[in-house]
Amino acid sequence: MSKKANPATIGVFICVALVLGVGAILLFSSARLFSKTHKYILYFDASVLGLSPGAPVKFRGVTVGSVRELLIRHNQHERDTAMPVIVELDESVLKEKSDYVINISDKQVLKSMIDRGLRATIEAQSIVTGLLYVELEFRSPPAPAVFHQVREEYLEIPTQQTKIQLLIENIADIDFKQLMGQMSALAGNLQTNLSALNMKDINDGLTNLLVKLNQLVQSDDLTNAVIALHKTLDKLSARIDPLADQAEGMLVDARKAIGEAREAIGDAKKSLAHFDDTLRSAQDLVAPQASLRRDLSATMQDISEAARSITALADFLNRNPNALLSGRKSSEPKPNK
Repeated sequence: MSKKANPATIGVFICVALVLGVGAILLFSSARLFSKTHKYILYFDASVLGLSPGAPVKFRGVTVGSVRELLIRHNQHERDTAMPVIVELDESVLKEKSDYVINISDKQVLKSMIDRGLRATIEAQSIVTGLLYVELEFRSPPAPAVFHQVREEYLEIPTQQTKIQLLIENIADIDFKQLMGQMSALAGNLQTNLSALNMKDINDGLTNLLVKLNQLVQSDDLTNAVIALHKTLDKLSARIDPLADQAEGMLVDARKAIGEAREAIGDAKKSLAHFDDTLRSAQDLVAPQASLRRDLSATMQDISEAARSITALADFLNRNPNALLSGRKSSEPKPNK
């Protein structure tokens, strides 16, 4: 006969189960219960494939929150195709990781950070797994800040497309099936062409070529030709060296002669300048308006008049030799008494 269950035992079991459940909830959600979080909305123009709720949100590599929810459309214009993502930032983590208190819930503080280049991007945690996370970073230069909310519901952080997003989009556009087909066709053509080649004849031809090259290198004719060429070069060098020395000496003499010629030309220029000055001085002396010429002309006139007077005196003395003793007789008639 079965024993009847004790109600007290059942009640104790239920109470223990409830305590364990509450403890587990408190253990796994203590961070959320005892921390203050703020929600933000981000709009990404590209696909968010690989980004899932719970993915970390990092500020310059330091985890400061997590992805809360991924949406298809939310509070945006009808033609706006950006993908909205809601994230939560933990204020206690920001305080713990920085000695400078940042009030992330302050709209003006967030605007100042956005003006300085704060942008949200999607980065890859691992290329192999394809898992993504959200990165907050001050970009320089940043992309233009574009806001998508029709009405202000959350604080919005502008986003910026990164190289990893472009890479993922390009990989998604690759037709791997067609690429594998092209590679298979290329490998088949290569194999067919290699099969068509007569490798034995090619190998024999290369072997014969190498043997002939070896014989040519080791032949006496080539050795003698190299020795003769070496001797010829030595003789040519012996003849060229004296010619080079002579040519160098001639160049030195030519340079000296050119220098002396330049000095002579300089002296000639100076002499011509002095001669030119002398000619100008002579021209100034004999010019019609020159005072020296006027003085000379007057002197010559005086000398001419003196010469005429002397000539007249000589003629008079020649006609009257006694004039020096008796004096010159007056030619005027004496008055009648």
